[in-house]
Amino acid sequence: MFLRTILLGGREMLRIFGYYGFGNCRKSLISRIEKAFKVKGMFNKYIVFNQRNIFLNYEMAKTDEAKNFYFVDKNKQIACFIVGNIYAYEGSPLEILAGRNIAKIVAQKYKVGGLGFIKKLRGVFNIILIDKKQVFLINDHLGFSPMYIYQTDLGILFCNEPEPIIWLNEKNRIDYTSTAEFLVYGFVPDGKTFISGLANQVPGTILKFRDKEISTKKYADFKPTNISGMPEREKIKSVGDVFRESVQIRSHGNNENVFLELSGGWDTRFILANLISLNKKVFACTDAIRREDLAIAKKIIRKMNLAHYIREKFIDADSDERLFYDLTFLRRQTAKMAVKYKQAFPGKFKDLIGLKYFTLPRFTGLFGTEVLGFVPFWFTRTIKKDLLADGSRVFKKEFLFKALKNKGGKKFTMQTSGQPNAIYDFVSQVSRTYLSAYPSQSWARPTKFFSYQFLHPFIDSKFVRLICAFESKKHMPYKLYEKVFKRHFPSYLKIPWTHQYMRRRNDMNTKAPDKSDGMPPDRMIYRDKEFISFLKKSPIHKTDKAIGGNLKELYFLFHWFKIYQSVLDPSDVRFFTGDTLNQ
Repeated sequence: MFLRTILLGGREMLRIFGYYGFGNCRKSLISRIEKAFKVKGMFNKYIVFNQRNIFLNYEMAKTDEAKNFYFVDKNKQIACFIVGNIYAYEGSPLEILAGRNIAKIVAQKYKVGGLGFIKKLRGVFNIILIDKKQVFLINDHLGFSPMYIYQTDLGILFCNEPEPIIWLNEKNRIDYTSTAEFLVYGFVPDGKTFISGLANQVPGTILKFRDKEISTKKYADFKPTNISGMPEREKIKSVGDVFRESVQIRSHGNNENVFLELSGGWDTRFILANLISLNKKVFACTDAIRREDLAIAKKIIRKMNLAHYIREKFIDADSDERLFYDLTFLRRQTAKMAVKYKQAFPGKFKDLIGLKYFTLPRFTGLFGTEVLGFVPFWFTRTIKKDLLADGSRVFKKEFLFKALKNKGGKKFTMQTSGQPNAIYDFVSQVSRTYLSAYPSQSWARPTKFFSYQFLHPFIDSKFVRLICAFESKKHMPYKLYEKVFKRHFPSYLKIPWTHQYMRRRNDMNTKAPDKSDGMPPDRMIYRDKEFISFLKKSPIHKTDKAIGGNLKELYFLFHWFKIYQSVLDPSDVRFFTGDTLNQ
């Protein structure tokens, strides 16, 4: 599904930057953390938790619901902060948590019985739980909600965005393995970044900090649902039932308005059908940029008699990496957000404020195509690549040596699931990646899609486990999708959908991915004189032909170095860019 993110005041809501010190927190460090983290916007605010060696700067939305995501007891002995959202507790019966103080519930369950309850939580979340002098960092089963960890001699930094940590350090060292993997695979695998020692928390884990001791415990291992022996009709019914539950727990308790990003595809249509069946009042929003999407969305709106808002202009350019790299640029853009909102929704801006469109979470069909439709063929080909074999063909020896030096005895191929499953490999790799050259717009930073702001029923942990149990050859591409629609919502198939001709002919198998559809477009690359100069002196690739195969990845990498050069080790900058940035 095509989506342009609307950043609330310039950032996703509910973020956190924390520091656990091996001694007391220094005031100078706290000041630097705030400087690197805070971005004032129209709809966000900040609170601070500062106690002995623990410091947290927590961003939240300016809404009544925001109080449900943090809790501090009277004596400051127990505190809990939530990033993302927890929708339900898998008890008997299912306990839906929407509209309640989730942070307080988590803290109370912990006080009563420890952390055993964590494995029963459903959502996309990070929990920061403080018990006197110890801190627990807990993420969701599949690790969708990001939390980047970096250890120093003085303590541990953690943030659900990597940029504040990078800017805080003065001489970051480059992870040569990750940069090489990015060039080979098109994304940074295994939750790593380009910075040595800075990585996304492993999915389904509990990190514990106490004194100078750090421990990690895995509380959730991924296993597909057991559907062996189940009749085909029951399997199809179960897909519809579990997805409906996924939508329900995300919309339950919302007695006001439910917003949906509506395109011309099947993904958002499937969400819409479920919302209507749950008697929700739906307000749809569609981008005007794609005429086919807009025309189809209008047909759906007329048929269902729904309120429809058309976004005439993009509020930001998600694929402009400067928005999540360059803090100065970001702050300038944030200051202009009010004007951009008004331009995007001419004549509707005040109405949308009254409807709480800019502060309420909204449903999106992101990952619907990949989970229930088909995993992109570029990805299934990519994960078969080998860093040593493929790198030897295109990389110069010095760069390849640096990239493989830290691999040790590990396999040179990407580390994917033990039991091959393209859907799980995709969501556990691409959705958690630091940077992606995914051949579609808006995918430079997939982790930005996982926040309080967005409701993703397609990547609900229970739903993903179920879909991964289906035999891929028999049910993909789109065969399972069509069966589910016919079983649950047959009338929705009568309305045309995006790429209908290709899907019905099954031409998706032969259609090659079009990298030019993504950003940056070729015209931007070839007009960038600094980048062209860098390519002529590339210390990385052997030949021009090899460079051509990685043009987009190199473009991202070069501008990454350009933005961060002041906080990178000078020797690493010189190795990658030579004297290009000093001209």
